[in-house]
Amino acid sequence: MNGDHLSNEIIRYVFDNFGIYNSKVHSIQSDVFLTNERLSFKDDNDKLVECPIWACEAPIYNSKFQIISCRFDSDKEAALLVRLEGCPIYGCYLAEQGFIACQAKDKWLPANMFITASFLAGVEQLREIGAPFEKIEDVNELVKLLKGFISFYDGCNA
Repeated sequence: MNGDHLSNEIIRYVFDNFGIYNSKVHSIQSDVFLTNERLSFKDDNDKLVECPIWACEAPIYNSKFQIISCRFDSDKEAALLVRLEGCPIYGCYLAEQGFIACQAKDKWLPANMFITASFLAGVEQLREIGAPFEKIEDVNELVKLLKGFISFYDGCNA
């Protein structure tokens, strides 16, 4: 499922809905949600690159819906993680090929069509609810999850 045309379109749609590549939508990557955390890694030239991380949450009924995201050196590459309390965590990575995964029982799994459809349905429900986002102050756990997802993505695309 990952890397095919439908996955790429779903990921672009999700990123657009959260304003990552769509300036007409209030972006989760606005200065309001910018954290003090950075994602650091070495590029192909062994140069240290630091990418900003944004995080926000919204109350959905009696649960928290949390989002953490980062953009890499190029504006064409980004990662996004979403978590609704009591539900699996979803990760999206958009580069040349899109990638969606789900974390179940502390293990990342590539998303099949059913998982991808569930993720898309959840994003649509969130959009319909229209809950306001707030900045997350303590992002340590989410940053660890984001790093784990990116490592999983790298391992699947090595």
